[in-house]
Amino acid sequence: MKLIKNSILRFFTFLILAALSFNTVKALQSTAENYFVYVTLKDDNAIAIYKMNPLTGALHFLKKQDINGGPASITLDPSKKYLYVAQRTSNSISSYKVDHKTGLLKLLNTILAVDNPVYISTDKTGRYLLSAYYNASTIGIYTIQKNGEIEKTPIQVDSTEKNPHSILVDKTNRFLYVADKSADKIYQFIFDAGTGKIKPNNPKILNTPPGTGPRHFVFNNKNKIIYFVNELNGTVTAYHLNSLSGIITPFQTISTLPKNFNGTNTSADIHLTPNNKFLYTTNRGPNSIAGFSVNSKSGRLEFIGTFSTVKTPRAFNIAPGGKFLITAGEDSDNIASYRIDQRTGKLKPLEIIHVGARPSWVLIEKF
Repeated sequence: MKLIKNSILRFFTFLILAALSFNTVKALQSTAENYFVYVTLKDDNAIAIYKMNPLTGALHFLKKQDINGGPASITLDPSKKYLYVAQRTSNSISSYKVDHKTGLLKLLNTILAVDNPVYISTDKTGRYLLSAYYNASTIGIYTIQKNGEIEKTPIQVDSTEKNPHSILVDKTNRFLYVADKSADKIYQFIFDAGTGKIKPNNPKILNTPPGTGPRHFVFNNKNKIIYFVNELNGTVTAYHLNSLSGIITPFQTISTLPKNFNGTNTSADIHLTPNNKFLYTTNRGPNSIAGFSVNSKSGRLEFIGTFSTVKTPRAFNIAPGGKFLITAGEDSDNIASYRIDQRTGKLKPLEIIHVGARPSWVLIEKF
């Protein structure tokens, strides 16, 4: 009997040690991964680069890298090798090679853009750069060379009605959408990944209610729903995406503000956690972040609440893994970080950091 008890004890001791060893290895793997945060500083003509601790969310400043021309919107290609920067005061776009060990950037080339680029993204192959021009009411598509450089001449330039604010392809790389804020329209295109060209879908234009102002948008993991944050009326609208036609249809609109809010507001940015459990938007009137839980079956949103943040939260991002959120206060010269409660979606403030003049975009990536 004593021998059996000792054997059982040894067995359970082995299991406990194995579990501890596994967790230790996991922790070491997490800390070994490089998480970098990039914040564009439009009035400093620079990008502030931080390394983030993936376990605590703490930020360690690395460098303020000079980038002329008022850097604003930034995006990575799917391979994460190249970072593209929209420079709004010089009407240009630059490409940079990313050092995955240090997080630092090496300039590859700069092109003169169609106009003042308010938003840039790439297609899912990384062969094409998509750009929207707020003041010129146009969109443009450029070829990206194999070495990450951008071709100087666009493949295609297309007109919108007034003030397009974002441009993205869906997860299948077959459809392209443009949010036209001031015209209260969403443009729907068919995207040819072979040529990089677009043609109108049928219908080309989806009209939103007057005074909506669709601004930025995000696709859910299953590519069946698109969520648009509406700048002018402070709402989020959820749309079903038809996987065959690419046509989108609204099924819910929900406020980004508490019911008792009486002030003025313009909503700005929108992101989903990687597991699509929670969605967040920013409000530039009350300087808050709105949180929503997402129904896993229907995609409908339920308001969690708002969380105070830095002044004029124009842009924010969610870290890979979905545990942390960082927002940039455009008129505060600060960024603020939060821990996301994985059960409730509520935000717990971590730190506020002075980052530089007019932070306009936040990108968080794991290499």
